[in-house]
Amino acid sequence: MKKEKNIFMTTSISSETSIKVLKETIKWFRKEIEPHDCGWMYTTIDGLKHRIRILRSEIRDQRR
Repeated sequence: MKKEKNIFMTTSISSETSIKVLKETIKWFRKEIEPHDCGWMYTTIDGLKHRIRILRSEIRDQRR
């Protein structure tokens, strides 16, 4: 998997805030999922989870 490069300098505080917002968004999407025609929501949730992993990695790198 290709590592994403962040062109913006983010602080760990803004990254942590972004993670919080992304988690809230995931919760919202999960509540909206219905039995049919919601496959795109699962894809979106996976994309949001991926972004959270990237942000956590950036936070770890900044703390080193």
